[in-house]
Amino acid sequence: MEQRIGAIIISLNIFLFFLYGRVLDYFIKNPIALINLTRNRNLLPIFLCIMLVLSLYIFKNNRIQNNLKLITKYLNQFSIGLVFVSIFTMGIHYDWTLVYKIKNFKGNEKKVELMSKLKTQTNLKNKLNPNIYFLIFDSYPNHRVLDHYYSFNDSGFVNNLISMGFNVNQNARSNYCFTGASINSTLSMRYLHLDSEFKTAYNQDNYIARFYSDNYVTNRLESEGYDIISNFNKEDKRFSYRKSLFLDDFVQLVIHLSMFRIIENELIVTQLRSETQSKLQFLKEFDPGNKPVFVAMHIMVPHSPFIFLHDGSRPKYFESAFGKFEDKNKFIEQVRFTGYEIIKILKNIKTHDPEAIIIVQADHGYGAEDDMKYLNRNSVAAANDMREQIPPSNYLDQRFGILNAIYSPISLGIRASSTPVNLFRFIFNKIFNENNKYLPDSSYFALIKQPYLFHDITDSLNKVNMLQTD
Repeated sequence: MEQRIGAIIISLNIFLFFLYGRVLDYFIKNPIALINLTRNRNLLPIFLCIMLVLSLYIFKNNRIQNNLKLITKYLNQFSIGLVFVSIFTMGIHYDWTLVYKIKNFKGNEKKVELMSKLKTQTNLKNKLNPNIYFLIFDSYPNHRVLDHYYSFNDSGFVNNLISMGFNVNQNARSNYCFTGASINSTLSMRYLHLDSEFKTAYNQDNYIARFYSDNYVTNRLESEGYDIISNFNKEDKRFSYRKSLFLDDFVQLVIHLSMFRIIENELIVTQLRSETQSKLQFLKEFDPGNKPVFVAMHIMVPHSPFIFLHDGSRPKYFESAFGKFEDKNKFIEQVRFTGYEIIKILKNIKTHDPEAIIIVQADHGYGAEDDMKYLNRNSVAAANDMREQIPPSNYLDQRFGILNAIYSPISLGIRASSTPVNLFRFIFNKIFNENNKYLPDSSYFALIKQPYLFHDITDSLNKVNMLQTD
């Protein structure tokens, strides 16, 4: 009998252990006036007392003791039911095309098309082979957005870039509102959501993600003898060794939802800081050598969580990206830190590689707390399946306004109104004598919930831009 009571108490405490994070999130969203339960130091003692009281109640209650067999039977059935529901849910939502390795994209077809193009290309002797740096700093807004929405003037950073010979587009915008679609459309030189295979893909996220390692830009450069150095491809051993278990999204979610939340800061922030600093240091020390290189790096700053103050030190209070919105001041602190690091990186590149083409760009902007209203998987819009609705134009302006600075020793002819989808069309037309036609410079918004429904918001962004620049 004591064993069964002990098993029930252990099961209850395991359940409560993994419920803790949800309870904390509830009080973060619904604070009460009498006591601040949004902090672990206040909620944890109360939660532990509740766990102790419930455990003692089960241990001392005669009614429970007299019905142990029945209670155990029901608990076992409930547990088995949860397991089957989980397996069934995973089976429904898993992309089974990954098991059978069914190709839903044009990777191999693009390679065949590429080799055909190379055979028919003319004036090959006039081709240039400059090193190319494609550096993506996640969620870094452009100058106008920072000034208008955050009252932060980054003219010092912009002027530094200009003094180094960069062309800085202070009104640049992205083609998409989330990372995968943005980066991979740039590398594929087309709007991926217009692919017929995308529209019919079982898992559209997986369709987009496949272009990180198989896309026109990297295939083209490899065919010219370029060494591809990139953390886009998870199999690149130069970066995989730095990976930590605590940087896995699922592990971070488990920590955030469970009582491990109380040490989340130590478990995750240290690893996140180390991961980011190692990538930044890699770029600050990088020496290209003799072989032409294409360096493509995605750095997760100034994107949340905000783990750097402007001087690189660690904030005293941390909330993960899964939880409470972190205020605009913390975002600006991380923007400032990122700006300082970018300048250090560019000084190193220009010292060791003065003839290189350097692109410093963001994948998308930052919508602050409104991302949890209109965009994210756990947003209000996602919960209410609001795919048909387009958010306010001021939010879209923040989310699509991006950092864009390009240095090239040769004129690439890139238009001021150009967007990232045309970036490598301009570059390859110049250095490889290609004849790529330029696509319309459009921006598309979609709620991050499959199946995606993309809205062309280009006109809306143009109107906001005109109002703010008049």
